[in-house]
Amino acid sequence: MQNKLLVPGSIAILLGLTLGLARPQPPAPRPAGPAAPAAPEPMEGMPMNQAYDMLLLTSVWLGSGQPKLPAEEAQLFVQAKELYRTAYQADKEGQARRADEMAMASAEAAQGLLCFLQAYTPAVEGLPTPRTLLVPPAPPPPNDRPKAQPQDRNNERASAEGIREMIRRTRDSLKMRSEDNAKGQGRPFREASRRALDQAQKAVDAGQARQALQLALAADAWSQVGEHLMMADVKPGVGNGNGANRPGISPAPADSQRAPRAPERSPAPPR
Repeated sequence: MQNKLLVPGSIAILLGLTLGLARPQPPAPRPAGPAAPAAPEPMEGMPMNQAYDMLLLTSVWLGSGQPKLPAEEAQLFVQAKELYRTAYQADKEGQARRADEMAMASAEAAQGLLCFLQAYTPAVEGLPTPRTLLVPPAPPPPNDRPKAQPQDRNNERASAEGIREMIRRTRDSLKMRSEDNAKGQGRPFREASRRALDQAQKAVDAGQARQALQLALAADAWSQVGEHLMMADVKPGVGNGNGANRPGISPAPADSQRAPRAPERSPAPPR
């Protein structure tokens, strides 16, 4: 899945701390005698940790009571936790690929909620808001690229156009994705993505660029939940069963098997 170009600051800090734990370390000297058991892969369990941390942040934000989620979006948090529990169970059973895909689906769901919450959280009392973040539009084709022009970071029109293009790209992405994404657990997130896009469009048209940006990011995250769910259900070593040659979709690799984990080695599912 394509990485996010922009995430809320709190998420970026948290992910930075989490990713820092997974940086490859220099190999330790090998002890003499029989070979020691192979160490786990550096990134093993990263999707589970990211999902859990994002759900934790979402829980704290919701617990503050500011703002309150609409009923449909509030239900997404319940479903995001269920996705995590499914990933947790798959991880315990050693189903590495399924655990990772379900965990990534849960993380995307939680990231969408965090962006949505940020869009509707009131400004901090007594603090001025910073200038609008400049969101550059996608570059034109190489043959049509104009001469480089200095960017004006105070250019509200350029930022709004970048957000509008982000909205257009996410709408196009929803249309391209398999209809399988609109079924089962992925359907509420697909519908939430469309609602967030409509709200983002209204916000940017009203000149509320900061809110529009967060809503567009929420829509982008929710639009990818169904893709992870679909890949989690693909049988190892085969295509997705509904157009494996679609852009952005490749056949699932053979499922790696981790040794089943003892319950105490994994974080408890959030309540």
